Amino acid sequence: MNGLFLEGAFTLTEGAGQIKIYGVAIHPGATHHPNETFDHRVYVEEELQKAVKSLIGKPLLLDHNMPLDGCSVTEARWDDKEKGVYFEALITPQIAAKIRNGFIKKVSVNCNPWRQGGGIRFVDGVAPFGFEFDELSLLENMTPGDTKAWVKLAEAMESQEMQIKVLRSNLNDFREDTFRKVVINPDLGVEELHAIPKTEESYQPIALFFYKIKGWTPQKVESWLHDNPQYAPQVAAPLQVAAPSITESIKDPPTSEQQKPKEEPKQRALTASEYLRKRKRKY
Repeated sequence: MNGLFLEGAFTLTEGAGQIKIYGVAIHPGATHHPNETFDHRVYVEEELQKAVKSLIGKPLLLDHNMPLDGCSVTEARWDDKEKGVYFEALITPQIAAKIRNGFIKKVSVNCNPWRQGGGIRFVDGVAPFGFEFDELSLLENMTPGDTKAWVKLAEAMESQEMQIKVLRSNLNDFREDTFRKVVINPDLGVEELHAIPKTEESYQPIALFFYKIKGWTPQKVESWLHDNPQYAPQVAAPLQVAAPSITESIKDPPTSEQQKPKEEPKQRALTASEYLRKRKRKY
């Protein structure tokens, strides 16, 4: 199994010119919005959990007023550890530079309670219910209602030092334009790489990614694969090598004397009597 672990991995392109970000969009509790109609709002955990999936696919804005072309939320889920709405999104290199240089550190969501089944209650402020998320904003010149909300570039998670990769197939057998990641267990930090083989038309799993930021080590990965054999690589049978014949297998190794080339016997001159005897036998 140890031969299957490769420290580090190639960088996957999420899309043409796009960069991945992640963070927590909002936590339960009170948010403050000065100069707005309802400046004090209360978000209940149960309502946030109900609405979390509505954030997927929604657009990204800058400061709630400038749409960011080609930027959208790709993943959203409730994070029990963070006690908030976790998200992933794709952005342009220009916006990524603002995050990298510290101009954008916070995010904010906009929700719509004015839909069927939704509304507001007055509980220590305005408490929306039955709402859906409309958009996610990256804040450059605004103060977030939830000061604990945050965003980061996913470069640290995607770097070679932060991954343990387990290959299940030969990457060269798959079409390069079809690589995509599928989340297996977001809480544990386990993802699977899928792609389409060059000779087929359907996606197949080809690699597993375990993020060290979640505490993974090669030993823990090996144990996890043992407990989840459906994800374990199918290791090919060992190379069959022809066994030596019985005669060859029991031979002692040649000694240094045996390895020397045999010397031809030296010829010596015959004496006269030997020569005459030889001629007599011949004739």
